[in-house]
Amino acid sequence: CPFVGHDPGKPLNEAVLAQWEGWISQLETAGVVVHVDFYDDATDVEKIGWTLDQDGNLHPDERRYIEGIVNRFKRFKNIIWSVGESVNKLPRTRIPHIMKTTKLVAEIDHHHHPMILSFVTSDTSERDIGKDYVFPADFRDDPNVHLITWLHVLPHGDDYDLQHAAYLKWSRIGSGRFIMMKNETERFPRTQPQSRIYMWSSVLTGQHTLEAGHDVLRRGNLLEADGQIARFMEQTDFHAMQPSDTRASHSTRWVLAGPGDSYITYTYAYERAMGLKGLRAGKYALLWFDTVTGQAVKR
Repeated sequence: CPFVGHDPGKPLNEAVLAQWEGWISQLETAGVVVHVDFYDDATDVEKIGWTLDQDGNLHPDERRYIEGIVNRFKRFKNIIWSVGESVNKLPRTRIPHIMKTTKLVAEIDHHHHPMILSFVTSDTSERDIGKDYVFPADFRDDPNVHLITWLHVLPHGDDYDLQHAAYLKWSRIGSGRFIMMKNETERFPRTQPQSRIYMWSSVLTGQHTLEAGHDVLRRGNLLEADGQIARFMEQTDFHAMQPSDTRASHSTRWVLAGPGDSYITYTYAYERAMGLKGLRAGKYALLWFDTVTGQAVKR
């Protein structure tokens, strides 16, 4: 808790902020992007009296909290601000409040770090999303929100094509307006090769992909495969590509296609050949990549 005496009516706790700064400094040095949530999992600050006043302004204590956090950590490069995790667990009446908070962060942070809103999929097994839940479209006109990420995408066991379709469904909501990200799969795989294939099935929708349960202490065995994905994708222009699975042929399962005849193809069940439909005649540079070992061969 960042407040003195765990009391949000009191100043920020310098000892806690110093501890956070130490952690973020180490992550920054390691090149890790830090997703900073001001509020976690449907925290509704209006229940503690932090409501907008009659002119639509934030409560003084909330403003002091937001300003203190942003001013303290905005000097770090690898920061993504999040004004709410699982924001669609809040009622729609909170939309003006959320927008007022994103506006304040943008006004304070002259480094222009991106801002993200995280949403829980409406078919989650948790069943704690109300009937009047917030949706990404509600923030289409908010110039301060840059990214949308999805939590609790349902798992589909060994049906990897169905899993890919599930990730694709949510990645398309907000696509074209927001940078899209998958943050969490509900009851995600704990073993390989299933975990690796799940991650690729999300990446091949074109969205940025992470898994909230992949951490070095509990599931370090899953991280090496995640690192292989990062090493491969960062060599490409995947951010300019769109899903194009209808181009797949032979044992190719999923395809990303970009401008200038640039493609990424993937298979989890290789048989004799991978194919790609609709290529123009010409010479192509090929990068073959082994998703298990990370071995790469250029042709």
